[in-house]
Amino acid sequence: MKVNMKKLQTLFILPGILALSLATVGCDLEAENPNALVESDLGDPAVAAAMANGALNTTSSGISCVLAPVSVASDEATWIGSRDAWGSLDKGQMSDVYNEFVDGQWNQISEGRWMADRAVSALEVFKSEGTLSSDEILARAYLYKGAVRVYIADWFENFVYSDKTVAGEPFGKGNMMQVYDQAIEAFKAGMSNTSDSDMKARFNAMLARTYFSKQLHSVIGNAGGFVSDANAKSYAEAALTTWDETSQYQIGFSSSTVSSEYSWQINGRSELEFGLRPDGLGDSFSEDLIDTDLSVDVVDPQGNNMGPADARLAAIAHDFFSNRGGTDYAPITVVSGAEMHLILAEIAHKGGDDATALEHLNKNRSGMTAYDGSNATVADAIKHERRTLLFAGGKRLLDMYRFGVKSSLWESQFEALSSPGTLFPITIKEIRANPNVPLPG
Repeated sequence: MKVNMKKLQTLFILPGILALSLATVGCDLEAENPNALVESDLGDPAVAAAMANGALNTTSSGISCVLAPVSVASDEATWIGSRDAWGSLDKGQMSDVYNEFVDGQWNQISEGRWMADRAVSALEVFKSEGTLSSDEILARAYLYKGAVRVYIADWFENFVYSDKTVAGEPFGKGNMMQVYDQAIEAFKAGMSNTSDSDMKARFNAMLARTYFSKQLHSVIGNAGGFVSDANAKSYAEAALTTWDETSQYQIGFSSSTVSSEYSWQINGRSELEFGLRPDGLGDSFSEDLIDTDLSVDVVDPQGNNMGPADARLAAIAHDFFSNRGGTDYAPITVVSGAEMHLILAEIAHKGGDDATALEHLNKNRSGMTAYDGSNATVADAIKHERRTLLFAGGKRLLDMYRFGVKSSLWESQFEALSSPGTLFPITIKEIRANPNVPLPG
């Protein structure tokens, strides 16, 4: 077979990645210029912690980059700037392999996936040789390896893992559940390498989220799309033995590591803003459920008043707008204790146990009117709570698909409306570079 030696777009080894990591871990390397590290240095056990942080930096960057277009495709963010490709996403055009803001981010999330895998494989070798200073470093690498896969499976309907000039085979539409399975395997491996209680809680929470997300795909396009999964329930309960509803695992960004593309597009460039009505008004439940006495207006960094919001959602938005020494560093919440209660509430509701569902929903409503079954149906309460508490986390589009919610900006000729459940394709960069990926159509 002829080998295609074109440089695949799925991987860019950036010499600065490890340099950024070294600044955060204080690793001592015998190198005059840390920025000059090359791939051969990845075989040195002295750079183990730097490799894990390099995986963190690249996966963080990739996740933040794709979060921007997926949020615009949903009703959480909207286009207000000058670049028309954002407008296409606003209208629900999901399958365009040429869209510059999906295609442009392909490199980033693919690089994150590769770097996390590379870190895990190298650290596993160090461990087997007895040269790994701490298994906790390996546990972190597994966390990043799993997390980036969850986002890939959440957001893409097809994907491919390539390795430098070695062209990978695409998973194929309908086969992306394998990516969730890989994430589950990574989280379980990471769990076995840590003794830290909070890290174990992160793994349990991520396992709950992953099993739940995998099951969620089975009800996309079903307006009553609630799901139940025994594994998600078990791991969510395990996470809550350490966490409470205020706990969360976030991706952090800073001037000394990497910035968030999503934050920059909203806070810095002003190309995007959060959705038209972040309070959820217009849904089928009563306005009483919003607790208007606790509502506050959301005002973005440009001074645009976006209207009232549930106070908890408003807090997420205002935190996102906070200046952290720059506009590009808003964190991304990957998973939280609040989400564990939402998962358990939905599983209970799906099983017909609305009393338990209400208990879990009310864990997230401290100081607010409790749900009692009369001020909102349990189904509507779950939908509202997910929209509120998971805001700006990249989970809204799948919820819209499974609950039959349509953005007011979607147009009938585009896939979000005409074919609910459509996610992003392999983009033109990879198609042109990889002989195993044909042009669509």
